[in-house]
Amino acid sequence: MTKRRRLCIAICILSLAIAGGLVLAIGLGNRGEPVYQGKTLSLWLDDYYNSTYNSGTRRYDPAAVKAAEEAVRQIGTNGIPTLLRMIKAQNPSPVMRKVLGFARNRRLEEKLYPRSAFQRHLEASFAFRILRTNAACAVPELIRICKEPRYPTSQASAADALGDVGPAAKAAIPLLLRHFTHTNAEVRIFAVSAVHRIGGDPSIVVPAMKRMLKDPEGAVRSSAVAALERVRSAIPELLEVLHDQDPEVREQVENALWNLAPEKVAQPIVVEDATPMVANGVTTEAFSHEAYGQFWTIIPQGKSGRCVVYQSVITPLYLYRGVTLTSTNDHFLGRFEVANIPTNSSVEVACIIDHQQILLCARDYNRKQFVELRRVDDGAK
Repeated sequence: MTKRRRLCIAICILSLAIAGGLVLAIGLGNRGEPVYQGKTLSLWLDDYYNSTYNSGTRRYDPAAVKAAEEAVRQIGTNGIPTLLRMIKAQNPSPVMRKVLGFARNRRLEEKLYPRSAFQRHLEASFAFRILRTNAACAVPELIRICKEPRYPTSQASAADALGDVGPAAKAAIPLLLRHFTHTNAEVRIFAVSAVHRIGGDPSIVVPAMKRMLKDPEGAVRSSAVAALERVRSAIPELLEVLHDQDPEVREQVENALWNLAPEKVAQPIVVEDATPMVANGVTTEAFSHEAYGQFWTIIPQGKSGRCVVYQSVITPLYLYRGVTLTSTNDHFLGRFEVANIPTNSSVEVACIIDHQQILLCARDYNRKQFVELRRVDDGAK
């Protein structure tokens, strides 16, 4: 027998032994896996994956995704051990992938198909999104997985699952904050997103989120913007990234600032520079507009603090301040129009009363662009 033939026989024997061991391992691994309507949890999640991500071979199938969602709900927390194993999954070695390809046949195709770790992590993340707070019992193990230097997608998936659990996963906040400096961008993305969804002490979380606005990865910056979009103390930092190189981040920052401080990003026009309708920080009159023969209150009398109200308009704004809500007795502030607005556009106007000043800003809601307001008439209507 030639040396080459002996080598081939040895390789075949080794391949069959590995394949046989793998079949046994898969069989043992599936033995305790929960079943719904005759299918194991992992097979339901395979259906989800193939109907969502495997677009090269089949089209998106919403019915299959819905069925997988229902299977996860019905199996519930009984599926958590399986999901944790999936999050910890690692890719088969190159040799093992070749063995799997060699050993696969019609009978064993479903069991021997070499699913990637990435696929398993995505499937587990999908299931945790369905379970949400019901998966709180998995938090300690998810924290442990998130600590371990496994595949970055494994750590990222564990962080994502912790975010899905929500406030019940607050024990993970210190670890997730440490991952803000992880070398892998995907881990940073999901760590930032998870902290946003879980919550935490603002005195610790907000400064950390502000630092992430300078992350080199656009998706990380985007997650940080989402976490800061309602935080007024973050306005200076958001203004610094208003001209971000990533267009998606720019749009997100503009949206956040439009909600926090529209006068900082739009083109504000002064309605009254020193209005008498504010005394001791409280509105003493109502701020209203007239349309279609009726008065509509934008900011009511007795409103305290900074007032920002967003109003969708398609007609000129006839603005008043007063207490009677009539054009006869209330003070007419002027007529304001949006300049150069395309036909059928929806305009959103921000009416701002801050200290002793009344301002207006406008945005084309459809195009997400700031537009110019102009005063048409200063006199009585």
